[in-house]
Amino acid sequence: MHLHLWNPNARKKGLGLLFLNQCILYYFEWFKLKTLICEPYAHNQAPNAILPELGFTKVKTYTTTPGSINFEQEVNR
Repeated sequence: MHLHLWNPNARKKGLGLLFLNQCILYYFEWFKLKTLICEPYAHNQAPNAILPELGFTKVKTYTTTPGSINFEQEVNR
């Protein structure tokens, strides 16, 4: 799950919360998910502020390299 609001005028209007809420419901239905884990970059304020509003609970912060194109970074699970 990945979301960017590229247009600065679209930010801080609750759109991320709205879009993610709809996407998450769709993912659970379509992919028959039982669990969804999010691990945003720990220093990115936007996703770390929205996830608790969607019902996610922070479990830990740890250092990892999320993928081959990423740099080593702290993430919140």
